[in-house]
Amino acid sequence: MAIEAAQANVLKAALTSSTNTVIAELRFVGVRMLLASQVTNNSTGIGPSLKSKIGHKILQGANPSKTARTQAFSDESAVPLVPANVRADPDAAKGTGVAELEGSEPVVYKAYYATTTDYAEALNRLGVPTTDVPMPTADQIARHSPVL
Repeated sequence: MAIEAAQANVLKAALTSSTNTVIAELRFVGVRMLLASQVTNNSTGIGPSLKSKIGHKILQGANPSKTARTQAFSDESAVPLVPANVRADPDAAKGTGVAELEGSEPVVYKAYYATTTDYAEALNRLGVPTTDVPMPTADQIARHSPVL
């Protein structure tokens, strides 16, 4: 049990260190990180110090609690609420949320679903460059993703 706990703590410390390094030190060269969490607080590893370094914050859901909004955003009071008519419609409420994006006014957003084929067709129409390089093998992935 002690070894298992020590391994878990090493992984948590490595993840915290890497996350802080990318967010705090590598953004000036264009490296970005996407963090997703149901809760942003110290117990989930996204405490106030790390949260203050994150430039873009998004909270998914049509009607999040005040606590969730406060935990997610730097200034919860500046972030708009999803309009009542959208919250009241179960179909319209799907895919909505609010975002506080660095350098922009906070907004309400609405996402829409598209299949993988729809996305591929849209990217082809836009002329996005493609490659013939095959997908990486399991061995190649394992070589670049070490585990304990």
